[in-house]
Amino acid sequence: MAPASPPAQREPTDVVINARLLHACALALALAAGAPAPARAQEPAWADAIVAIVEGEPITLRELELACRLHPAYHDLPRGDSRERQEFRRAILHEGVEKGELGLIAQKVLIHKAREAKVELTSSDEERLNLEIARMAERQPGGIDGLRDALRRIDVPYEYFVERKRSNLHITKLLLTNVSREIFITPTEIRHQYETRRAEFERPGEVRLRQIVLYLDPLEDAMSLRHLPADLRKRIRDKEWDARAFAAELRAKLDAGELAFEHAQRTYSMGLVVDREEVIPAHGLHQAGLFPPVPSRVGSMAVGELSEVVETSGSVRPGPVRALHLLLLVDRQERGVLPLEEVQERLELELKEEVWEKRRDAFIKKARADAHVLVFLPAPGN
Repeated sequence: MAPASPPAQREPTDVVINARLLHACALALALAAGAPAPARAQEPAWADAIVAIVEGEPITLRELELACRLHPAYHDLPRGDSRERQEFRRAILHEGVEKGELGLIAQKVLIHKAREAKVELTSSDEERLNLEIARMAERQPGGIDGLRDALRRIDVPYEYFVERKRSNLHITKLLLTNVSREIFITPTEIRHQYETRRAEFERPGEVRLRQIVLYLDPLEDAMSLRHLPADLRKRIRDKEWDARAFAAELRAKLDAGELAFEHAQRTYSMGLVVDREEVIPAHGLHQAGLFPPVPSRVGSMAVGELSEVVETSGSVRPGPVRALHLLLLVDRQERGVLPLEEVQERLELELKEEVWEKRRDAFIKKARADAHVLVFLPAPGN
């Protein structure tokens, strides 16, 4: 028989909310590789004792222990009934150990309220639950058997794990049923948020560029030429390569829309610039490895513009090389702050979520305050 439980006490009413409500259960799987199961001989002698009663329903130490084992951090604490584990259990019972996590007492209160309100899980909800578990099992070697084995390693019954997931879904449904999402955010509120967080929306400015590089005197044995079409390699080998004529012909096809720039770049560009979109800081064109006069030409181009043939005498391979370039300015973003129009929807959604979270917190706080709760879990060290 378990020793007498400590005197009951009324539980404080402050709680911390789990914003996702489907919290650290999945983290248990990270411990699957080599996490030893806690030895039952090291558990407190009062393992079957009641640690709290919520609206007449008990929470046992065994249930509390299982909830703790779903947290990886718990397994790093000294074994048995150490003070560290006592403090961890108390946190899991009262407020949770992660940001936004619900303690077991608050969870029990909400499950009781869901039953009172006749909020039930439907067949569709059960399908969602089964799908979520199936997806978790897919990430485990061995599928569902692997999931069971991962839980077995931390001494958590698969049935308990599933029931915890079901309870989380039940709580979520209660909150969505009782906490209104009808929220209107005024334009003034959105603008105020925008001005307050203006630094967050600064952009450094950048240029997105594609270029086709054609050497005037390509080397037949250069590694960078091996991807070229066979007929082009033959022309180079037979000394029939006329870079300027080829560049003019290629530009005409690009300008007429007969050939996509990306395809032409992938097929004909020589050197290192093959099928690549270069992203360059808007203020750093002259420091980006582009050879004159490419930087100045890019600086004067409009978005979507195809350049004329540009000749350089820099190097895009070891040693000096003369080359012809066809440039396409994909995009240009000037340095500055994103306009309100581009972030307005995001800000509105964030503000609505903040309002809903406050409503949710108030709902749970009131439910917790109205509930009859007795706590028997001893303070750490007792």
